[in-house]
Amino acid sequence: PSGASMPSFPNYRLGPLGQPGLPCSPLAVGTEAPPSPLPALSVFPNPAGAWLQVIANQPLPAGARWTLSDALGRTLRSEPVAADGQCLEVPLEGLAAGVYFWVLRSGAGDVVQEGKVLKR
Repeated sequence: PSGASMPSFPNYRLGPLGQPGLPCSPLAVGTEAPPSPLPALSVFPNPAGAWLQVIANQPLPAGARWTLSDALGRTLRSEPVAADGQCLEVPLEGLAAGVYFWVLRSGAGDVVQEGKVLKR
């Protein structure tokens, strides 16, 4: 009789017990991690076409510089990034389709953030 019984489908729309109006409640109160801050830079779109936008989400160290390199480590583009909210448009014409690596460095040369971007 294992296949002859009625299936049991939970009703997820009932909400938490004892807390009307809340869509869900944490399993353990006070153990949630605080929301993570935005990264220093946002680089998009990814995959990219003819250009990339680089936006500073927070104040950056003096002399900060954003560089785009190929898989062999050759610097292809390099732009200074100065302030919070600054937006750069980096042209990608002349670059072949593939994976490229970007790095944000402080004026002292320390890596602040790094990532990858795919060019179509």
